[in-house]
Amino acid sequence: MLSQFDIIIIGAGPSGLAAALTLRKSELKVALIDKSEFPREKICGDGLCDRSINTIKAISEDYYNELLKHKDILPISNALLAYNKNSVKLSMPMFGYTMPRVEFDNFLMSKVKTEASNVYVFENCIVSDIEKQNNSVLVKTLSGNYKAPIVIVANGFRSKISQKLSGYISDKEAHAVGIRAYYKGIRDIEADTVEFHLNKKYFPGYLWIFPMQNGISNVGYGYHLSHKVKSENAPKQLLQEWIDSDELLAARFKHSQRISDIKGALIPVNHLKFNLAGDNYMIAGDAGALVDPITGGGIGNGLLSGYLAALQAIECFSKNDFSSKEMTNYQNSVIARMKKDIAFRFKVREVITKLPIILNVFFWLMKFDKLRKYLINWHTGTKKK
Repeated sequence: MLSQFDIIIIGAGPSGLAAALTLRKSELKVALIDKSEFPREKICGDGLCDRSINTIKAISEDYYNELLKHKDILPISNALLAYNKNSVKLSMPMFGYTMPRVEFDNFLMSKVKTEASNVYVFENCIVSDIEKQNNSVLVKTLSGNYKAPIVIVANGFRSKISQKLSGYISDKEAHAVGIRAYYKGIRDIEADTVEFHLNKKYFPGYLWIFPMQNGISNVGYGYHLSHKVKSENAPKQLLQEWIDSDELLAARFKHSQRISDIKGALIPVNHLKFNLAGDNYMIAGDAGALVDPITGGGIGNGLLSGYLAALQAIECFSKNDFSSKEMTNYQNSVIARMKKDIAFRFKVREVITKLPIILNVFFWLMKFDKLRKYLINWHTGTKKK
C-alpha cells in the first residue's frame, strides 16, 4: 500500500510536533509518523527555556496561554550555581519552566489530533528505509509506504534516516550522556529555583536538581563522552555516587525517596556542524544535533527548528521548488537563529574544561551585585527568541 502526501514528518518529538502544528492551516496533506504510541516517556531534564515557550507562542497564542495554565507546569525564576562549596543565585523575571516531558509532548500531540485536520498521525509506525524518487521521497515502514515531495526528519539522535539523506555521521566527540531519576522529599528545595552543581571529580559535567509540581524533583547529571569521568561505577550508579560525594547534597538527600528508575540517554551535542537540508528534505531537532553544548538542552532548539522547517516547506510549495538550493534557506534560518549562541557556549565549555580555575574566578566575581546584575542583563538581552 502506498499513501501519497505533500509532507511527511518522521518523528513526533518537540521538533516534529512543532512542524505539524505550524502546518495545521496550510491546507497541505501531512503525515506525522512516530515509532511509539502517545503518551510515551522520554528521558529528559524536563526544563522548558524561553525559546521553547516563545516558539509555542509563535505557533499559536492560544496554545501558549493554555500551556501556561497546565496543571503540571511550574514557573522558574532563579538558577542556583554551586561549585567547590560556593554558590550563587541568578534571578530573572522568567527563567523558564519545568514540566514532565511526557506531559509536554502529549499536550502538543493532543493539539495535532484535535486541531490539525490536515495532519494524519501514524503511531506505532516504524520506518525501515527511505528512498529518493523523481523529486519526491519514499518512506518505507513496517506497516506501509508513504510518498511526498518533502520529508522533515525529526526522529532524534542517531537517526539512520538523517544519516542516509545527509551523509553525516556524528562521532563520539559530539556525544554526551544524560542520566535522570525522580525524587521526593529532598531537603531545602525552592519551587522557583533550578540548581546546577559542579564537582571537580566529575568535571566538566554537572548535576541538576529541577523542582516539579507536587513536591517532586527531576535529578540527573550530564557529561560529554569525550571527557573521561573519574568513576569506577556504571553511569546509573554514578548518580548516587555523585550525591554521596558532596557533603551538602548528601545531607539534603538523606531522607529523600527515589520514586522512579534511573534512566539514561545519549545526547547529540552540536559542534558547529550543520547538515540540515538537501533535495526534498530537512532535518530538525536532535536528528540535526541542535543541542546546547553546555547544558545539553535540546527542546527549545528542537521546537524552533521544527517551526522553521514547516515555514520553509510552505514556501517550497508556493514556489513548487523542492531543490537543495531552496531547502538550504531553512538551514540558513537555523544558523542565523542558533549558530552564534551555540558557538559561544561551545567556546565557554572548551575554555572551562582546559582552565577550570576560571570557575573559582567566576564565583568570586558573582559576589558583587553589580557584576551579577550585569551578567543577568547580558543574558536576557542577548537571548534570542
